[in-house]
Amino acid sequence: MDAIKTVSESSTQKVCCYCKNPCSGAHQCWKCTKPCHAIAPCSFAHDAEEGFGSKVTCCVCWLDDDVDQSASAVISTEPISNQNDEALSQFITEQIVTEDNNNINDAAEWASQTKRKRRAYSIQEKVEILDFAKKSSIHAASRHFGIDRNTVRDWKKQEANLRKEAESSKRKRLEGGGRKVPNRNFEEAVFQWVSELRLKKVRVTRNMIAAQAIKLSADYEEMKILR
Repeated sequence: MDAIKTVSESSTQKVCCYCKNPCSGAHQCWKCTKPCHAIAPCSFAHDAEEGFGSKVTCCVCWLDDDVDQSASAVISTEPISNQNDEALSQFITEQIVTEDNNNINDAAEWASQTKRKRRAYSIQEKVEILDFAKKSSIHAASRHFGIDRNTVRDWKKQEANLRKEAESSKRKRLEGGGRKVPNRNFEEAVFQWVSELRLKKVRVTRNMIAAQAIKLSADYEEMKILR
């Protein structure tokens, strides 16, 4: 009888739909109605609500939504306290460099200005703009980023050297201090995800990167520290 009771209790135990760890069941995703932890990176607060029974959006639903229509999800600003989350934050901080001042999210503002401003572009930005031009055209890239077409053409002539320098710079950034990269394929997957969002003019935050990294880590045995 005790064994049957134990099985019955375990079968009704609430489990977070994102991290798959036990939870109280006090909070559930307002979209899929599944229980989840009311803290990042498992969920984000909805309409800035707080407290018991507040509405949250689980990261499963949040990541599946079109990123351009995710304004209803408010990024949580709670400090990271879990040891695994601290390791994740350190890993992402060391390997993904986000420069808000030079973010391609500013592209819409540049394109709307009638007078184009001269500014210095980093090697990585030049490569990302060349990638955009390759998928569309130099003319489209010029209009999208508010850059003179001749400038994009000049970068196109230097493309091989720019990509070589960008790769060298990225390698130094990832492997700096003699620290070994746990899995280069995993890092490349996260980096590609960030780059694609930037090209869509979506502002990328640390919480967004952390949530996506945890989701991708399921495919990499070496990255079990993130789960």
